Amino acid sequence: NQDVISVRYKKADGNIVDRTMIPCCIKYDLGYLYLIAYHCERTETYAAYFRIDRIESFLVLRKQTKKEIERVHQYIENYADGMIQMYGGRYCEILVRCNQMFYPYIYNKFRNLDVIAEEGNVFTVKIKAFEEGFVKWLLSQSTEMLTVIEPESTVQLIKKEIEMLKIKY
Repeated sequence: NQDVISVRYKKADGNIVDRTMIPCCIKYDLGYLYLIAYHCERTETYAAYFRIDRIESFLVLRKQTKKEIERVHQYIENYADGMIQMYGGRYCEILVRCNQMFYPYIYNKFRNLDVIAEEGNVFTVKIKAFEEGFVKWLLSQSTEMLTVIEPESTVQLIKKEIEMLKIKY
């Protein structure tokens, strides 16, 4: 619906914020509906995620400009298929090695990926995803099926999450 909206939103920490945004789409993930939108006040390349159940109120302000409409189209074309688990963080290319049997599952989850190499029944795949969401997804997978090769920042984030789990449990 090509409108610009103002939203009163309750963040995870309980703080209430007002945001003016350019909506891109609504997605479902892990039991929640999310409004994916750009902040009008910011110039980030990637859209932000807002749980719809935390939106306290909204108001349609105006129609989107041609530039804003183009920004939404670029989001849908370049990023929408690769968004998972609605966590932010850095959008990056992640190189993984996976079992051939596991590849269709990765493809269904990410869509925006490239097979870099095939060696027997092992694929090397470049995935474009938000790092935090990817790591949370990865930690729910079988360790025999998938190995992260790079970037090193993703490998370190995985190790950090595992250490936090070890301390907690």
